[in-house]
Order: sequence, then structure tokens, then C-alpha cells
Amino acid sequence: MKPDWDKLMDKYAGSSAAFIADVDCTSSGKSLCEEVGVRSYPTIKYGNPAEVLSDYKGGRDFGSLDAFASKLKQPCGLKTLHLCDEETQGRIADWQKMATEDLDALIKEKEDEIAAADANFKEAVDNLQKRYKELQDEKEKTIEAVKGSGLALLKQVKGYLYPYKMGTLEKLYYTVASPVENVLGQIGLMEPVRHFGKAMTSMLSAGYSGIGKAIGVEL
Repeated sequence: MKPDWDKLMDKYAGSSAAFIADVDCTSSGKSLCEEVGVRSYPTIKYGNPAEVLSDYKGGRDFGSLDAFASKLKQPCGLKTLHLCDEETQGRIADWQKMATEDLDALIKEKEDEIAAADANFKEAVDNLQKRYKELQDEKEKTIEAVKGSGLALLKQVKGYLYPYKMGTLEKLYYTVASPVENVLGQIGLMEPVRHFGKAMTSMLSAGYSGIGKAIGVEL
């Protein structure tokens, strides 16, 4: 970003509408950075230096920075009252009539509002982080409880009773006949279903034995 920023400063070096500069917040510019609310680097702010500066949130390549800077206009102020709207001119005139202590009180009131907004933001972030930690702990406890309830053993039982390498006829039995057993059992026909299951098992066993004898392999 530094080369693009230097290029931007060079382009607007003689501009009357925009003043572009950089500040080293780690040394001589530290107090200024604290005053305008810089908390991370690099931070780009814009606006009237006499007022609260706003955070720039656009792209940081030269094209994006230049496009944004080209739309900036000279801000209104005491030396450029003609650029201020009537309402702002009226407020400036009223402020110029105030005593020093009254101006200080008004400035403090507005700075306190900013400080309160900042404090509310930090509190909300802290609460979100705390809630995130609580949710994460709840998730981990739930996962541990489910695993502790026998999930691994349940999978072992399923793998033992219904191995994945089933034959076609076995799969047909467990996907068709078994559900039928459950339905018939619910309507009081369990015994016939059991006989049916035993018959299917006998047929499968006889079939495998016959095939094994035919090909000379024990199944």
C-alpha cells in the first residue's frame, strides 16, 4: 500500500481541495493518532481536520484511493465560510459569541458522546466474545456427552450386525423384509414375520452352501 499512497500524495501535492499526508503513529505522530482515534495500522481517515475524522473503508490500491480523493471537496470552516450551508454558518456565528468555558463544556459534551459510543461498542464486543466462548463450551460438552453415551460402541454393533460388505440378497432382506417385520409387528402379526425371517435365513444359507459346493469354495 505504501507505494500507492506515496503516489497519491504526489498527485495531490498542489491541490487546494485535498491535503493528503501520512503520519507515523509509533513515534512523533503518536499523540495525533490518539487524538483522531487511530487504533490499528495502517488506518486511513478523511474529513475536516477541525472536526471528527471518518474512517475510509474503500479499496487501498491507487485506483480506488484516487477515485475517492477526486470526489473530495474543500470543507467548510472559519476560513471558508462561503462553503458552509446556512445552518452551519448560523451555528458558527453562535459559537463565536460563547465564552471560553462554555465552548469547553460543549466540546467536552460532544467528546463524551463519542467516548460513550466507543465504550458501548467495546462492551458489546466483550459480550459477544463471552457468548461465543459459552456457545463453544456448550458445543464441546454436547459432543462429549454424545460420544460418552456409546456412539462408538453403537457404530461397532451396527458394523457387526450389518456389515457393509453384504451380499445382494442380504441387503434386500435388511432393506425390504426387516421394515416389513416392524410394520407387521405393530399390527399384531409379529409371529408370522418371525417365521418369514427364519425361512429367508435358511434359504440364504442353503443358497450360499450350494454355490460354494459348486465352485469348490466354502462360503
